[in-house]
Amino acid sequence: MKIDKKLLKHYSFVALVLGGIASISALLIALTYMITNSVIEENNLKKTLESLKNIYGEDKIYEKVEDIDNQSYSYLNSYYASYNSLENNQKGDLIGYVFSCDGKNDYGTIEMIVGINVDSDISKIYLIVNNQSFGQTVQNNYVDSFNNGEIEIGDVSCGATYSATLIRDMSLQAQQYFNDFLGK
Repeated sequence: MKIDKKLLKHYSFVALVLGGIASISALLIALTYMITNSVIEENNLKKTLESLKNIYGEDKIYEKVEDIDNQSYSYLNSYYASYNSLENNQKGDLIGYVFSCDGKNDYGTIEMIVGINVDSDISKIYLIVNNQSFGQTVQNNYVDSFNNGEIEIGDVSCGATYSATLIRDMSLQAQQYFNDFLGK
């Protein structure tokens, strides 16, 4: 079998051009990531800090404690300590902790934060992302009702039982983490 040198030269040229295009594209993607990554992280931190205020209020000081990388607490991502604010923005007494959680079931995903008071009570739940099929139902009939003190955390019969069960499980896991590692 005889190799056609002209055809080999053509295929080599095409391979080099395509390889060059791929290399330049990879370089541009990496450069874009380097430029935008810090801005994206800063915006995510601002979003998180704003959402924390929905648990204990705007006049509190929130401080990130740590990320949670524990297989036993699969819903939990990180947690923040919440303090009363004194003069000159000084930290006062510890109020509790705010846990960042996410979970998924057959009806969609939920990202939320939940407050656990220093006495280990679940204080409040705030949904950051609610992509559940019955998202508004679970917000109105479970989360809002719990936050208003109308129902207990275990009362998941709300018209969106699977969604409420996921929220309950994430909240109870945050409470359990508090009891295991932070409670006195």
